[in-house]
Amino acid sequence: MEHIKPIEIPVDRAYRRIPIFAKQYDHNSRYFRATLTERGLPLNINNLGVVQKVAIGITLSNNQKKAYQGEYESGSGTFLLPFPGWALQNSGKVICDVMIWGVNRNGNNGLLRSASFEVYVQPATDDFNIDDVIEDENS
Repeated sequence: MEHIKPIEIPVDRAYRRIPIFAKQYDHNSRYFRATLTERGLPLNINNLGVVQKVAIGITLSNNQKKAYQGEYESGSGTFLLPFPGWALQNSGKVICDVMIWGVNRNGNNGLLRSASFEVYVQPATDDFNIDDVIEDENS
């Protein structure tokens, strides 16, 4: 069970789109399929060089930071990035960016980062687990 949110993120300007929402306490179910853009057009990643690793950088409102590895989908030029349960433990604003490490056309190692984007984690009613579910409505 997965929810994959398509998102376009610029590398050449600030991200000014509709806010992205996620739900507190979800885990192993939230992903972004990111397309990086330049001047509003999809960035041709293959023209940049060879992608070695991609990750999503995440900063919580308490300034804790982690980076989680994603996948480069070379056929579509997109990136599948996890939005982990760690980032969904608390409600509020989370700041993210996409990081791509690779070798450019000149053979030099490089890092390309997207514009930062915000995810708003909406509060859940509680941190229920599967054993907390009442099967009989009269209980």
